[in-house]
Amino acid sequence: MEVKKIFVCTSNEGKLREFGSILGPNIEVVGIKSLQERAGIQFHEPVEDGNTFFENARIKALCAANFVFKVAELLQIKPNELVDEIIVDDSGLCVRDLNGSPGVHSAYFGGLPRNDAKNRKYLAKVLEDKNLEESAACFICMLVSVKTKDKSWQTDTSEAKRFLAAAKIIGTGFEEKVFLQPDMLSFTENVTEGDLVLRVNMGICRGIVKPVEQNLMPGEGHGYDSLFYAPEFNGRSFGSVSLAEKNCVSHRARALAAFLL
Repeated sequence: MEVKKIFVCTSNEGKLREFGSILGPNIEVVGIKSLQERAGIQFHEPVEDGNTFFENARIKALCAANFVFKVAELLQIKPNELVDEIIVDDSGLCVRDLNGSPGVHSAYFGGLPRNDAKNRKYLAKVLEDKNLEESAACFICMLVSVKTKDKSWQTDTSEAKRFLAAAKIIGTGFEEKVFLQPDMLSFTENVTEGDLVLRVNMGICRGIVKPVEQNLMPGEGHGYDSLFYAPEFNGRSFGSVSLAEKNCVSHRARALAAFLL
């Protein structure tokens, strides 16, 4: 069976493992590092200054598209000969008693430079300062994807610009559905512009956060996992379950399940 290549625009090894585990053996997950090494150029992270997960995913999608076009051009191949599809995600943790924080600031909640341990420590401190032993929370994963086999994906820079223009037309407001529909676990919305179909998927995992870390399976979790407890795991944090278990309920797994439909 032919293996499909998907460029996941991240350098986070934990995320890449999750994507690879969820997408399965017939899909090869290609990360930023792989394309950097192949083309001998650096990927420059964009400034994620959006106010919603979707806005930040859109910003990263534009940057990812430019990077793929550039790598393909340097290798003198078409983008669809490099990867079959591009996926960009923006994910984060929203805590109800903190008015949705860390939210879009999840990656650097504890300050710059970004550091998972520092973020967890700061979140725990904020919860303790508010005398919160626990709070309702949810992880959100926003995916934006596009297939490189679409006719408009060529090495011609004018076509690359057309993709960027199409990506900008997607509206915002997706996150509000999480709060208006508490039973929602995922949803999908397509935006068409000419030959392009930009797909937006969102996955939600609901649970609670506590100010004390629980990480009984070192190496399995990342980000805020050791502070987050999903009801399916009977008192075990995301940092205390296997990746396979986590992939049954996680926000990223639900977004990718919608993506694979």
